[in-house]
Amino acid sequence: MRILLISSLYYPKIIGGAEVSTQLLAEALTKDNMAEVHVLTTGESDIDEYINGVQIHRRRMSNISSFWDFKSENNYGKRIIYKLLDFYSLANKKIIEQLLKEIHPDVVHVNTIYGFSPIIWSVSKNMGVPVVNTYRDYYVMCPRANLMSKGKACSYPNIICRGYRKLFSQFLRKIDMHVAISDFVRNKILDQLGIESEVVFNSIQVDYGLFKKCCDQKKYTNNEKRKFVYVGSLIPTKGILEFAKEFAGLQDIEAELHILGEGILRKDIESLNCKNIIMHGFVTGEEKHALLMDMDISVCPSLWEEPFGRVVIESYQYAMPVIGSNMGGIPELILPGTGIICDPYIHGTLTQSLRHYTNDWKGLTVEDKAQMLELLKKFDISIQLDKYKSIYSRLIQGEQR
Repeated sequence: MRILLISSLYYPKIIGGAEVSTQLLAEALTKDNMAEVHVLTTGESDIDEYINGVQIHRRRMSNISSFWDFKSENNYGKRIIYKLLDFYSLANKKIIEQLLKEIHPDVVHVNTIYGFSPIIWSVSKNMGVPVVNTYRDYYVMCPRANLMSKGKACSYPNIICRGYRKLFSQFLRKIDMHVAISDFVRNKILDQLGIESEVVFNSIQVDYGLFKKCCDQKKYTNNEKRKFVYVGSLIPTKGILEFAKEFAGLQDIEAELHILGEGILRKDIESLNCKNIIMHGFVTGEEKHALLMDMDISVCPSLWEEPFGRVVIESYQYAMPVIGSNMGGIPELILPGTGIICDPYIHGTLTQSLRHYTNDWKGLTVEDKAQMLELLKKFDISIQLDKYKSIYSRLIQGEQR
């Protein structure tokens, strides 16, 4: 079986969970010897390379800039031009057709389409290759891909979004199998697009030894300063500025907030002048691992409807409960004992959660750890792998959904 995965970005160009999920799937399929795996991704130039056994095809797609540069573009006019050119490009159509002829995939699996345009679904279908599409964001529903307007989650689509979705409808018919990464996303695309989908949750490569080690090592006393940690981009949709403001306003708790990430809100957070907020910047590898080993509670205060919330599951691996917002797929990942769900739009709910973990909390109970372990098992990459293997096999045999 030959699988072609489509991803706007791929390692080492990583912005968020979509790229991580695609890489995990690609490498798991390769290690399983189940398929010959290719990845088509955007690049500064045309390069073919191998990364951990996966064949990567980086292509410079036709537009006013690369997708990597577009993600950091602040000029609104340029962003509109990019989106218009990204929607349908004959030049990109030729690039995609050429690669499909070279690879001859049995299945095309689209994960993110920024930089390629929805034409990739049509090209694949017209060449007789079945298409599976995983909805890792809201690209097909929202021009911003985040279902937000004026800093808040949209309650209903406006006339622009309705027209945008109508343009997409002709392309969506080319997809043979629709996959959602959470129950929330499944319900959203059914409600907004009228499309039935199959749920395959995002996953992580679970290190059960690490989880046990953290459970054994992390002990707490009432007088100990709690260490909260945020891992992610410092952008408005993530809610980190609002959380930092509430944290800085608490003078009667013994706690630190460690922030691992970069983004446009860094200066705003630093301007709070809170000695107990420690900025680490963007960290990876052993440095990130060492920091997380020393943390107590993770925070995921997103203001947008996160399709999944990978950081929640990654936090459990370090035996950390999570303060998570009630947005999107996050509540599906937090059970009693593994964290607290709060409403980031109601002032004071974050404060209550902070106080819970700084006053009388003495650490995870045996029952809490058992709950975390069950969630880690549920979101282990092996589960996702089996589900996608089944989907690919069914598509090759002619099943559609």
